[in-house]
Amino acid sequence: MNLSSETGNLGTFYITNVRVVWYSNMAVSFNVSIPYLQVKSVRVCDSKFGPALVVDTTPQSGGYVLGFKVDPKETLDYVHKEISSLLQAYMNSPVFGVEYGANASTDAAQQGSAMVEDAEEYQPGDPKGDAWAAYYADSTGEGTVGEPVYNVELGLATEAPKGGATIQQLWSIL
Repeated sequence: MNLSSETGNLGTFYITNVRVVWYSNMAVSFNVSIPYLQVKSVRVCDSKFGPALVVDTTPQSGGYVLGFKVDPKETLDYVHKEISSLLQAYMNSPVFGVEYGANASTDAAQQGSAMVEDAEEYQPGDPKGDAWAAYYADSTGEGTVGEPVYNVELGLATEAPKGGATIQQLWSIL
C-alpha cells in the first residue's frame, strides 16, 4: 500500500537489482519507479497506518519521501533488509545498462566483428574522467546542488561545474 493519501492505495511492489517499482492495482497511471541511483535512504518508520517502509530520494531527483505499508511486519522487515542490501550492492558496483569486459575487444576480434577504431581508453588524471567522477560521486552523500551561474557558451544558467571542470570537458564525456 502506498501511503500518499488519507486512505492509502493498494498496489504491487517489485524489487530488482537496479530499482524498486510500485504500481496501483486500481489506477494504471498511478505508479512509481525509483532507480537505486536516486535513492538517498531506506528506513522503517511509524505512520498513521502502522510501521511503513520509507524511501527517501536524492534532492536531484525531487527529494521525495515515499511511504509503503507492507504486511505482515516480518515481510516489512525482510523487504527493508533486502532493499538496503541491494542498494548497498548497487552503490558499490552500479549497473548503468552497459557491460564492458577487458577481454571484450579480443573476443570480438576473434569472432570477426568490426572494432571501433576511435575509442579512447581512460587514463588516470584524464580531465574527462575527473569531470565525470565529480558528478557521479558525491562524497558527502547529501547531494548538494551548487549555485546557478550564467553560462555564455550555453546561453542559460547552470550549476557551476564541479572539480574545476569546464563545460567543454563535461560535453566531451558524452
